[in-house]
Amino acid sequence: MPEVESIVSYVTIEAFSVWYGLNRSVFLACATGAKHPTVGRIATPHGRLDAQGALDRAVWFSNSSKTGQSKQWTYRDEPSWGDQAQVARVFRKLAPSNHSDFLAAWGVQSRFMSDLPTFRNYYAHKSESSARKAKALAASYGVPGTPSPTEILLFRRPSASEPVLAAWLLDMQNVVSFY
Repeated sequence: MPEVESIVSYVTIEAFSVWYGLNRSVFLACATGAKHPTVGRIATPHGRLDAQGALDRAVWFSNSSKTGQSKQWTYRDEPSWGDQAQVARVFRKLAPSNHSDFLAAWGVQSRFMSDLPTFRNYYAHKSESSARKAKALAASYGVPGTPSPTEILLFRRPSASEPVLAAWLLDMQNVVSFY
């Protein structure tokens, strides 16, 4: 089982990294006026920003105490790009012309956006606290007993065709298709 644990750990951490990086990259693309296949050049009420200006706005939108402080913040002040509530807030404040695409994407019924960070933290830190938080999600997936975080992610409901982690990856692909 240690090999399986290692593989599930790797896939979970990498999935979170992809999700985090995707949200950040798409925000930057929208803020800098990237071309969209259906709406043309993306516009915002903030104008077309350079990358630094876009990051400044992301920080300001997520932390009002930093507003107006261009480049006087660290990467730790950026929004948590893996936290869907923060991502939704900064996109709402950016108000890109393709904002409806994001609303449709975030409307996909999946728990990966809320639960993936919890499991990533467990595999990254392996603390008692992170294990407790991950294990507390077992009932949400119908997992009986007191399973480990890995057992939760490998659990397949009788009505499901794949385990939780594989379903998350498919849901992530579905969400990305709206972007």
